[in-house]
Amino acid sequence: MRLTRGACGLGFAAFCGVTLVQVINRYLLGWSMFWTEELVLLLFVWSVMLGMPAALWWREEIVVDIIQLPSGFDGLRRALVELVSMAFLIALLWSGIGFMLRGGISMSPALGLPRSVFYASIPTGAVLALFALAGRMMRRREPSEAVAQDAAVAHD
Repeated sequence: MRLTRGACGLGFAAFCGVTLVQVINRYLLGWSMFWTEELVLLLFVWSVMLGMPAALWWREEIVVDIIQLPSGFDGLRRALVELVSMAFLIALLWSGIGFMLRGGISMSPALGLPRSVFYASIPTGAVLALFALAGRMMRRREPSEAVAQDAAVAHD
């Protein structure tokens, strides 16, 4: 997961850099580079989809408790959340493959890349997130302990 986190960070840094160049060129120099908007979109989408599995692995996702259960049902709640998350990721994988297959025939106008390059981030992120969630489920440690231990490993 360090690799996906690193790729996400590099993609985000490139996203910010290209956006800065785009703004400077457009508003200070008075001309725009036609390809930067598509590149920014590509970098942003890939960064988000590669960041999702890393966030799941290190338990950094946003948690919203909709259903409050008594404290004795924490294991049931965790299993239910993981099951719903798996179902969502499978649906995301399925729809992402569909987008990728349908988009492969069209090309992006500025970069000249097949649209499937943009859409491939969806099934890629979903598969990696499924593996991250499965690995997290196998660890079965308390979230705070897992975060502390994984953070220590990540900074070594």
